Amino acid sequence: MKNWKIMAGAAASLAILAVAGTEVAQHATASTATARTAPAATPSAPAPAPATHLLPGGATSINETYQDWRVICQQTDKAAGCIMVQQIMDKKTHRMVMNMELTTDPQGLRGVVVLPFGLDLGKGVTVKADNAPVGQPVGFRTCLPSGCIAPFAFDASVLARLRTSKTMQVAAVSTSGQTIAFPVSLNGFSNAFDRIRSIRK
Repeated sequence: MKNWKIMAGAAASLAILAVAGTEVAQHATASTATARTAPAATPSAPAPAPATHLLPGGATSINETYQDWRVICQQTDKAAGCIMVQQIMDKKTHRMVMNMELTTDPQGLRGVVVLPFGLDLGKGVTVKADNAPVGQPVGFRTCLPSGCIAPFAFDASVLARLRTSKTMQVAAVSTSGQTIAFPVSLNGFSNAFDRIRSIRK
């Protein structure tokens, strides 16, 4: 497997926020504007009601490891957002080679994968389970300094296949025409996914 190391994702993960950057920026701008224009509170003003916690035990964040997957949850206002993350790191350079982030979806699962530069972006990305393609190839959405992002969504049947598969790969084509398969460990996949689903019920 080249000079790569599979590991649970880092505690801070940005790829999904990057895909939804416009919405995040709008929310941040609106929040800042509200904070600047809101009148100063008077001594007699009632204290604001505390936010409703949706994470277990009233936690504001969760960071848990399930074998090769990390579950990260963050409480914002009255909503809890959770993702499961896995990365491939280069052992020599300690740079990220691949970053995958998944979350639950009413139809199954959805997520993004961040891959390195040097790929033929027009060929898109194919996800495989036990070397057989699942779903349709997806195109890249955008590129950032950390790499290029491809979003995807899988239905319940694909989710079921991933639960019973032994291996998973993310395949892309380099600019020289070589197919590159990035391995994704399924160790801990079901437990991490079930954890997120139980939190979001």
